[in-house]
Amino acid sequence: MKKRLVKTVFVLPTALWILAFTIYPLVYMFYLSFHRFKFGKIRGFVGFDNYQRFFTDEKVINSILVTLTIISIAIVIEIFLGLFLAWLVDRPIRANKFFRVIFSLPLFATPVAAAFLFITIYYEEGGPMNSLLEFFRLSPIPWLSDPFWAKVAVAIVDVWQWTPFCFIVFLAGFQSIPQELYEAAYIDTKSRWKVFRYVSFPLILPVFTIVLILRIMESIKIFDLPAVLTIGGPGRATEVYSFLIYRTGLKYFNIGYASTMGVILLLVEIPLIMFVVKRFRKVIS
Repeated sequence: MKKRLVKTVFVLPTALWILAFTIYPLVYMFYLSFHRFKFGKIRGFVGFDNYQRFFTDEKVINSILVTLTIISIAIVIEIFLGLFLAWLVDRPIRANKFFRVIFSLPLFATPVAAAFLFITIYYEEGGPMNSLLEFFRLSPIPWLSDPFWAKVAVAIVDVWQWTPFCFIVFLAGFQSIPQELYEAAYIDTKSRWKVFRYVSFPLILPVFTIVLILRIMESIKIFDLPAVLTIGGPGRATEVYSFLIYRTGLKYFNIGYASTMGVILLLVEIPLIMFVVKRFRKVIS
């Protein structure tokens, strides 16, 4: 009885924390999604009206397309660049530790700090990026004022910040492969590419899948970079889904409709989370 009481005392703070800051907000968000909630008051029950509006709202459709465009560019580059850098560093070279540290550094910058840094870099009149282009006799690019280039600009910052995450995880995957397998493979071929293709990559494929899904899960919620870097502009060119939720709820005070958007995002995330957990258990076993 005493042991059970001690366990309860230690578990209770965590349970209360989860209840107060996770379960209750989720339940309340779901509740609000069926109501018209404006300016701090519930104005009435609307049933599925918010959900019907969601699937025909041009702003929502635009934000989904913008989000998919940015994260598609970013994730593809992050995954394959991180994989290449990990493969490159996973060899006995003198500057190995130095390169590992250098490649990992951007991961420690907060998205807001990274966004402010790149505002300076993207500055159109004499900024480092356009100065470099002019040095090579190329035309300067309107990074933050052109709809197309604004999306590219956000994707570049995301790549800069999250490639190190992919690099670290892939490097850990490479180093978990027994050295005996490499030795046996190099008896048959001296080609490092063939060893990667037929030995290394198949063995880290579960890790590759987990990294891909984790990046998709995280990128779907991208908010900080476009919020600071472009404020969703020019126009709505970089108004990603999470930023639209913020604008709808905290700028236009339509909390009910913003809650509906949050519920839809949660329904998209849940299958991805379940898939990652399932794959992770397989990797562990």
